[in-house]
Amino acid sequence: HINLGNVLQLRNDPAGAEREFRLAVEFDPKLAISRVSLGMLLVRTGRISEAVSLFKEALVLDPGNEQAREFLKLTQQ
Repeated sequence: HINLGNVLQLRNDPAGAEREFRLAVEFDPKLAISRVSLGMLLVRTGRISEAVSLFKEALVLDPGNEQAREFLKLTQQ
């Protein structure tokens, strides 16, 4: 689902990408990258507060996730 979400983003289909990223979160709730991918998409679509929550959840799951940490910092500036 993550790979398909990435492809859909490249094809300028944010709704499709969001659907796939949400499915990825449901499929494996312990996988931080799913939340990071969804959060990055939400930032691009202006849904910052929801993205911040996802980045924080990703860091709980994977405290060493630098991507989540960096995006969280960017959204709080």
